[in-house]
Amino acid sequence: MLYLLLAPQNKVHKEVVIEEFFGGDNINKLVNRLYVTIHRVNRSLERYLKITYDKPLLYIDKGVVFLNQELVEGIDVQAYRKLLSVANQLWLNDQEAAIELMAKAVNMFSSEIVPELMYLDWLELYRRELQNIQEKALVRLASYYMDRGKETLCHETFLELLRIQPQREEYYAKYIKYLLGEGRQVEAQAQQIRIMIDL
Repeated sequence: MLYLLLAPQNKVHKEVVIEEFFGGDNINKLVNRLYVTIHRVNRSLERYLKITYDKPLLYIDKGVVFLNQELVEGIDVQAYRKLLSVANQLWLNDQEAAIELMAKAVNMFSSEIVPELMYLDWLELYRRELQNIQEKALVRLASYYMDRGKETLCHETFLELLRIQPQREEYYAKYIKYLLGEGRQVEAQAQQIRIMIDL
């Protein structure tokens, strides 16, 4: 399932799936094995989720293996990671273009990838990995906006960073320092109070 989560538009040709997961020469046996595996995964997930969808969670249509879009809402993981990868490559030569791509990626982020499957360890590890990637992007954006005096964008970026990492004191400290530097003492005091309550 993770393989399809990472695939563009959550679909892969069945021949590619067979080659990646099963290998071997007898194509008829391998195709049959793929169908049996998909059926077993669907039954297991439906029992686990206790939800029935119009289409199976995994299905094959016209030679392509799909992950049901009802299950995957929100983030296109591949597009998100690609945008951040390109942004990181551009960073040294064209920071403005890099920031534009990074901001676009950050706005795509959702920590609720397949929220119906909240307690699967492997999926939770993947969510945390994406959250760490998002955190690094937000730190870079906040720093860039702060240096360029982009007050509204900096404020929004810090708030998002504190939302996904509410226990990180250093982010509160940076945000408070920024607010004080902008002459926003009341907001800085409110953040200090929030730290005392939350941490």
